[in-house]
Amino acid sequence: MYQAAGLLMLAFGVMALVRAETLIEIFDYIPELTEHTSKAGFDLQSTVQNSALFMVILGGIVGGVGVLGCAGACLKIQCMLSVVSCISCASTLLRASSLTHAP
Repeated sequence: MYQAAGLLMLAFGVMALVRAETLIEIFDYIPELTEHTSKAGFDLQSTVQNSALFMVILGGIVGGVGVLGCAGACLKIQCMLSVVSCISCASTLLRASSLTHAP
């Protein structure tokens, strides 16, 4: 599941980086979004590019962890599975701590 989600984020991020103007044209069909962004003074082009870059980085990390887990399970390599388990536990703890310390 991690692998598919990571690769999907990676693909969407790359598509948004390469064709940011196409994505912005799609957003133009949502009048509420266009109205709110213009009122708030957002630069939609830079927001899409920054978000796409974040998705590429995060998708690569999540996809890489998924591939490590899949390869570790298929090849029965205990060390790989331990690394994936530690990364998953750390990710869960970080999410839990961010929820408890949210304002």
